[in-house]
Amino acid sequence: MGDCYRLGDGVEQDYSAAFKWYQLSAEQGDPEAQFNLGSMCEKGLGVERNLELAIDWYRKSAEQNFEEAVEALKK
Repeated sequence: MGDCYRLGDGVEQDYSAAFKWYQLSAEQGDPEAQFNLGSMCEKGLGVERNLELAIDWYRKSAEQNFEEAVEALKK
C-alpha cells in the first residue's frame, strides 16, 4: 500500500499515507519499507525532512543487507 500511495498507483498520491503504510511494515522488520522510510525522511516526503531519522532507517535496512540502503549510507 505504501508504494501505491507514494506513486499514486490506483489511488491519489499521498505521501503522508505512504509514510504510515511503510512505517507499519518497517516496524515489523521489512528492509525495503525501512529503506523507503529513510528515503522519505531524507527528502521530506510526507514528513518533515529529518536526516538523523533517515540515517536510522537506512541503517536498519542496511543491517539486513538491503543494497540500496547500504548505498544510501555511503552518500
